[in-house]
Amino acid sequence: MNRSQKARLPLFLFCSLLVSTACQPGPVESPEPDLDPMAMEYIEAWKAFYPTSAVRLGLDQYLAQAEDRTGTSVSAWIELNEEVLNRIEGAPESLPPDLLIDLRLLRRQVGSEIRRWKEEAVHVHSPSMYTNVLRGLMVFPQSPKRLDEGEVEGAVTTRLVAVPSLAEAMKAQLQSGSRGEVRRALGTLESMEGTLESLQNRFPGTAQLIGPALDALQASAQHLQDGIEVTEDVITFPLGRERFAEELAIYYDREIQPEEVAQRALKEIDTVRALIAETSRVYWQ
Repeated sequence: MNRSQKARLPLFLFCSLLVSTACQPGPVESPEPDLDPMAMEYIEAWKAFYPTSAVRLGLDQYLAQAEDRTGTSVSAWIELNEEVLNRIEGAPESLPPDLLIDLRLLRRQVGSEIRRWKEEAVHVHSPSMYTNVLRGLMVFPQSPKRLDEGEVEGAVTTRLVAVPSLAEAMKAQLQSGSRGEVRRALGTLESMEGTLESLQNRFPGTAQLIGPALDALQASAQHLQDGIEVTEDVITFPLGRERFAEELAIYYDREIQPEEVAQRALKEIDTVRALIAETSRVYWQ
């Protein structure tokens, strides 16, 4: 699984859960009624933890929120995901099919989040986690669907205030990063200086917040240069059989061997080739 696929996975599962919960035929009495609202409750928690991602999904009302990546917030997010996973693991198989589908999708999502924040500890070892959030805080739609220009300016104010807080979280928690990731993160921070200036031009009322935000970006760059351990780049592909099997188990929500996936892929290639040949024959005729 490459970096862009990992970034898309939570959004895909979020949309899948929305479709599943929205298409339920009607109230179904469940032997575990407390599990019924869990998927929607998790979606709300996900949007609160990833507000910039929620905005990318078209939820403009989350413009006025900003990511909190302090240790307290991250610990609470890990705890929530572990609690949800425990509840899912204890769910009976006799639940209605639509609820079982929701829970299976949800288990994939929480497994991915636990790996990201607890096992990989991106808030401790990933500079790009912080710089990507910082960059996301400065992206605003040109024509919001649910907010007028005044409300958008209020959202800009909220997010600019959050920039120094996020920089402080980086300074307090980030301990290491690979050489390549540090280099890319520094480039991201540098590019955001121009973004801040453009925000000031569009929203003059935020002018007094630009200076502190720029100072925070410069402090973040200084921390990346002097305050963390820079490790040598590690080739992440191939993942190695053991790691790949772990990723497959999360993706498929069951134990599955890499060799089985390889056989499926080869079979699918043969099937597609046959379909292409048949379509070409018909088209040529």
